[in-house]
Parts: sequence; C-alpha cells; structure tokens
Amino acid sequence: MKINMKKLLILLILSLVLLFNTQAQSFNIEWLDGTWKGTGYQVDDQRWSIELTCDHIKNAFTISYPSLGCLGNWEPANVEACRMVFRERIDSGPCDSFTMVILTKIDEYHISISYIVPGASKEIVAFSVLKRQ
Repeated sequence: MKINMKKLLILLILSLVLLFNTQAQSFNIEWLDGTWKGTGYQVDDQRWSIELTCDHIKNAFTISYPSLGCLGNWEPANVEACRMVFRERIDSGPCDSFTMVILTKIDEYHISISYIVPGASKEIVAFSVLKRQ
C-alpha cells in the first residue's frame, strides 16, 4: 500500500487545526450552574419575573417567566469564557420563541442578560440582571 505523503501531511494539518480550534472553543462555564432570579425590563416599560436554572454538565438551561406563565429552554449558540449566546425556545405560555439571549457574567453572584428578536431589529428589546440564589 502506497501512502501519498502530501495527502497525509494535509490530513495531519487539518486534524491539528480542528483539535486546536475545538480546544480554543471549549470554555469552563461551571460558574453559570445554579438558579438565578431577577426582573426583566422591556423597552416598552413592561416588567416580568425571570428564573433561570443552569446545569452545564447536562447542557440544560431552563428558563421560566413566572409572572407571564411561560416556560422554556435556552439552547447554547456561542460560548465564550464569560459570555454566552442562547436561542430561546418557549415550550408553554404566551411568550415569543426563538429570541436571541446574550448572557454575560458580571461577578460570582450576578449575570446580565439582553434579549434581541432576530429579524425584527438588531436592537436590545429587553434586559435584566439576575442574582444567584
């Protein structure tokens, strides 16, 4: 069996690039685990309660808006060291689904979240600061 050295070298380089890229994208988000609560504020002056429960090992991010009667999940779209982007999927209640949520770590006890509705505008339509419970 004849091995083409050029193809082998290209395959090796591509494998290394993939390995380093995967490692660079792998961040420890253990700091997000637990339950977070706060109040959401919309740009039209509406307010609503928020409860977020996170378990990074199970990749489970459950969102609840108790005052609105909504429940759903956040699906990670982009992960960085202290910032995550999620796509919100509402499973029950009257809340809009498929909102983009940007979560940023403030400190060990606080996170900020910003809501953007894709396609409607690129503006933040709601925001909150949640506190670890």
